Order: sequence, then C-alpha cells, then structure tokens
Amino acid sequence: QRASSVVDGHDQGRSTLPWILMAALAQAKERVSIVTPYFVPERGIQAALGCAALRGIEVDIYVPQRSDSRIVDWASRRHLHYLARQGARIWETPAPFCHSKMTLIDDHWYCVGSSNWDTRSFRLNFELNVEFYDPRGAQTLKSYIDRLRSTSTDVTPSLRKNPTLLVGLRNGIAWLGSPYL
Repeated sequence: QRASSVVDGHDQGRSTLPWILMAALAQAKERVSIVTPYFVPERGIQAALGCAALRGIEVDIYVPQRSDSRIVDWASRRHLHYLARQGARIWETPAPFCHSKMTLIDDHWYCVGSSNWDTRSFRLNFELNVEFYDPRGAQTLKSYIDRLRSTSTDVTPSLRKNPTLLVGLRNGIAWLGSPYL
C-alpha cells in the first residue's frame, strides 16, 4: 500500500498530475475507469486514453448526463466522440449532478481529489489529489463505480456516429475555449 499527495497549481512551475495520469494510462493492463463532472482533456491526456483503448484496455468514462455548464458539455462531446471511436465506452450518469472525481486503473491504482479531467484543472486551478496503490481500497472504489454504471446510460454507440453539422460546429466552437472552461 502506498499513497502520495499531488499538489498542482499555476505557481508550481509545471503540472504534475497530467504526467502521473499519462504514466498510469501507459501502464494499464486491463481497465481504466474515470468519473469526472467535466471532461475536456488536453491533447496528451486524450492521446494516452485513445492509445489505451486501441491497445484493448477497457476504458470507461463517466460524465454527467447534464453538468452545470452547457458550454463545457458541448466542448466535452468533441473529445468523447474521438474516444468512442477509439474504443472507449462513454457513460452518462443521471441526475443529481455527480461531482465526484476519481480514476481507477487495473483495480489497484487510483487517484481521487479536486481535479477534473480538463485543462483548467491541470494548468490554472490550485488542486489537491491523492494517488494510491492499494488493491483493497481500489475494491471499494470499484464497487462504487459498478453501482454508478448500473444507473448510467451507455451513450457510446451514438458518439461513434458523426454529429450533425450544426452540433459539430457548436461543439467545436465550445472546444476553442477549453483551456478556460
């Protein structure tokens, strides 16, 4: 068992959490589960998730059916379309708005804390997360995610299709503001 804190903020000189997440994703052997209220990742994180899915890793991403920001939801769709096409499964969690932030990899490594999976959390905000290597604690988190899945909707098939021109345009315009969302 091991735990370490990860402090990030624009005063740190460089962001640590994105690098930790990319390393964890590169080492994933079986599954990756992400629960986040806002999903607008930077390119490196998106590429690491896409690569994991293409390697045959089960990648499950849980986002709210509707968050408290429509613009973030639209920007998020752009990334979710891409990842669904790479083989990730996308789940929408029902109301009430789930504000949990957790990542579980291979049922033994997990990270919880204040960071969303977005550029704003990784680069601008002051955030505190804790990463754990703890198979027993990971089972508790896995049970929570399994319960969340049982009430969520798999929207992967619809995300594998191309959005209409207007929806794609709207999502692309929203995505332009992603560093600040």
